[in-house]
Amino acid sequence: MSTLLATSYSICVATIDLIGLFGNVSLLLIILLNKAFRQNKCSIIIGFIAFCDGSIEFLTIILQIFHLSGHQFYQHECFYTMIVIVFTNCCQTVIPIFRSAVGCGYSILVSKRYLFLEADRPLIACNPPASLNTIAHNIWNKTGICLNVITVLVYGTAGVILWLKARNQPSAHIRTEITVMKTIAFIVLFYICTWCLMNCLNFLKEVSLKYLTADEAMTFVLASGIPAHSCFAGNFYIYMWRNLSYREAFIRLWKRRSTHVVSTFYSN
Repeated sequence: MSTLLATSYSICVATIDLIGLFGNVSLLLIILLNKAFRQNKCSIIIGFIAFCDGSIEFLTIILQIFHLSGHQFYQHECFYTMIVIVFTNCCQTVIPIFRSAVGCGYSILVSKRYLFLEADRPLIACNPPASLNTIAHNIWNKTGICLNVITVLVYGTAGVILWLKARNQPSAHIRTEITVMKTIAFIVLFYICTWCLMNCLNFLKEVSLKYLTADEAMTFVLASGIPAHSCFAGNFYIYMWRNLSYREAFIRLWKRRSTHVVSTFYSN
């Protein structure tokens, strides 16, 4: 059961991250190779997030290769392995920085207690929730839930403000504002379906822990990683769907690459 669960988890996460890595690398190339995007502050932020997401996906794929090769991770080793991934995630926005700082700060301030409060048990698979002991995991998860709610409220408030402004604007402006509001609504929905779902699964595991077997508890921990990785992988595809400029740049990018490959092949 444990082996099947670990293998299924590794294959699923690696597949999601491969799809996401292609998207984030494409997004980085689009921004780097187009002067208009390089001069746009919003595009620079998007590129930075794509770099962080792509780095996380690359490291996670390597981690899943270790899993599939039969490497046995223990909790302490998993924690040190996750530091790089969590740090990269911290670099994206203020909210992940604060959220992860709570868990990491706690572990640094009481490092001995953090490391040795629980036995260095073997893990079915290694991900950030599995690397934390019970106390640190509870703090990390509850802080995440609170900050996720704040994030949703901020996006929701922005949508309401745009809607109120759109009512007093000319028709052309209204159409633009409606497009922006739809994008915000989809971002909030996607965020809820990924990070909030991850926190809810972790919280559900906490409240029902005494009724679960070890394998069932680990199933919740591993399942919570799937929506989080989907969030890393999904940003590029959201931009392609919602933004015509990015779509056109993506088509030009890979059309140019395909033409170059074909020309090189025939010239040889």
